[in-house]
Amino acid sequence: MVYEGIWLDTHIGNEEAMGRIEAILFDLDGTLWDSADGVLKTWNMVIEKHPECKRGLLTAEELGSYFGLPMTEIARRMFVNSTIEEQQQLMDECCELENNYLSEHG
Repeated sequence: MVYEGIWLDTHIGNEEAMGRIEAILFDLDGTLWDSADGVLKTWNMVIEKHPECKRGLLTAEELGSYFGLPMTEIARRMFVNSTIEEQQQLMDECCELENNYLSEHG
């Protein structure tokens, strides 16, 4: 059985859960689950919503080049025509939409 951090805290409690967990699996390279298509779709929805950021849609290749970078660096590279504050707001919106989408569609 797979346990997620939020589920552990709100459903069975950490102590009980720790006694039941046999392993923790980290899928960092997308072998078991690749979220790239959902990320690309949602981030492009944000870009389309904000023409003031003055950039075209992301490609899968461009998105892949950002994997592993800190979010502030991704924002700096993606939104070169925006202020630091605007970059942060845009990335916050990208991440919120991404998380909502992935929680529904995987």
